[in-house]
Amino acid sequence: MRVQHCAIAAAVVLAGLGAAAPARAADPTPRVEPVSVRFTLDPSDEYGVGQLVTVKFSQDIADRAAAERGLSVASDSEIPDGSWGWMDDHTVVYRPRAFWPGNTDITFTVDLAGVPLGETPSATLVGARAADRTFVLQTSRSFIMRIRDESHHLLVEKDGRTVRALPVSLGMSGWETYSGTKILTGEKYKKLRMVGNFPQRNETWDVVAPYSIRLTPNGEFIHGAPWAKHRIGKWNGSHGCTNMFIRDAKWLYQRVQAGDPVVTTGTGRQLPKNLGTPGSYWNYPWKEWVSFSALQPPTGDGGAKAQSTIPVPADQVRPAGP
Repeated sequence: MRVQHCAIAAAVVLAGLGAAAPARAADPTPRVEPVSVRFTLDPSDEYGVGQLVTVKFSQDIADRAAAERGLSVASDSEIPDGSWGWMDDHTVVYRPRAFWPGNTDITFTVDLAGVPLGETPSATLVGARAADRTFVLQTSRSFIMRIRDESHHLLVEKDGRTVRALPVSLGMSGWETYSGTKILTGEKYKKLRMVGNFPQRNETWDVVAPYSIRLTPNGEFIHGAPWAKHRIGKWNGSHGCTNMFIRDAKWLYQRVQAGDPVVTTGTGRQLPKNLGTPGSYWNYPWKEWVSFSALQPPTGDGGAKAQSTIPVPADQVRPAGP
């Protein structure tokens, strides 16, 4: 015990005489985390004039404003003003204020190699060497479909000129077709079996719909409806789909492509803005869309985000039917 006391006393004396304290371990060097990017579209394809462009980052971006400064859009042709909008912390979408012009090349450039993109608790985010990317969106002819509920017709505008007026029948009361802008994804079927059973309304169906073109992820289609020829062009009676004569549905089927807009008006039931495809983002009012950019003041936490991950109310997600 006495030896231990002496040792303690000696240590105290040495400390008092200015003996060096034990060296502290150096702080570890912060880890650098490279962030890569990708465009979600196939650059070899042509698209309709409503196509939106999405950039995906390999991880959440802490400094969305810095990332957005490295994104640019240009064309040799005159194009509408546009804005980036953040859907979440690793997804940003570019939307022009109006549809693109037809037969135009629009170049999207990502210039982020070596650019600091913020800090996380464990790393510094920096654009990877491969984060310099270019994507050219090629629009084909302008092919816009406009459906007016009150007229029971679909008007086809090609390169600014109305070329067809096709009779339609939309959703009946309680099954109203969505009003709003829908952008085709390119998904279509020569024959599509549609099956539904809603016992609460004593309604069932099991039909094969020819020349079906998908409009929304929850089951809205444009398609031929031979069982509905008595009401097409006259009154509504579908379960949300846009019914057409077979000959007209075939004509449309043979001409549409991904990115073509379908604008429906007058049904009294608005398309949700976050229904699961970039095309639904056209339904944000322009001022609201611009607020989703990280470069628009006031930005608060670095920019607003669209409500892409908030569930749509249950009464708005029921599947459509024929």
